[in-house]
Amino acid sequence: MRGGLPRIVRSVARDITQGVPFSAALARHPACFGPLYCQLVSVGELAGALPTVLARLADDRERAAALRAKLKGALTYPVMVLLLSLLITAGLLVGVVPTFKTIFDGFGAALPAPTRFVLALSDGVARWSVPFAIACVVAGAACARALKRSPPTRDAVDRALLRLPIVGALLRSLAVARWSRALGTLLAAGTPLSDAFDSLANATGNRIFDRATVDIAARLHRGERLARPCAPSAASRPKSSSRSRSPRNRARSTRC
Repeated sequence: MRGGLPRIVRSVARDITQGVPFSAALARHPACFGPLYCQLVSVGELAGALPTVLARLADDRERAAALRAKLKGALTYPVMVLLLSLLITAGLLVGVVPTFKTIFDGFGAALPAPTRFVLALSDGVARWSVPFAIACVVAGAACARALKRSPPTRDAVDRALLRLPIVGALLRSLAVARWSRALGTLLAAGTPLSDAFDSLANATGNRIFDRATVDIAARLHRGERLARPCAPSAASRPKSSSRSRSPRNRARSTRC
């Protein structure tokens, strides 16, 4: 990003002096300010609680950055060891094993099955490693393009990720945490519960959760309490539904 933060600050200041709302000025820089961030800023502007919202957003971003730094620090060593192991294995299969194959061929005797497997693996790596790498790059680019341009594909991928044995539970907890933080920020800014849900359409980064949020918002506008629309939501089970039945959430829904 050329110019970095100073260029963005100058652009936002120029837009504000021209009468553009602060949230709309931020929305012109989606690489730095996502849809949820701009929605929360817009709510803060309308509610007259912009300092509170910005302080909450800054705190959330600082905590997220600290968590990412810890995660990177924890994963750096294992990833480096894994990559080094793969490189060493590939080097042995491509450079060393073929030498033994020539020696074994001179014996003229039948080789054990494990030895034949290693020799076949070495031959496959030497012959197909480059085409396989190219195919992986092309497939990755095609998948990224499909996820970006095809909402049904994105829905299917997000649903499949949530159903994975271990990763699915982690992704579900992360989505619930993002959803809860965003809702807490909106409520702290004085936004009514039903209106707060209208601003949570892109809160989690998972289309299944976001679609469930839209459905919950529609039911809240029809006069239902928060516990009932949250209870049957497949995205929110089991944690969100139990939380939605807490006295705190019931009190909020009653006030709204």
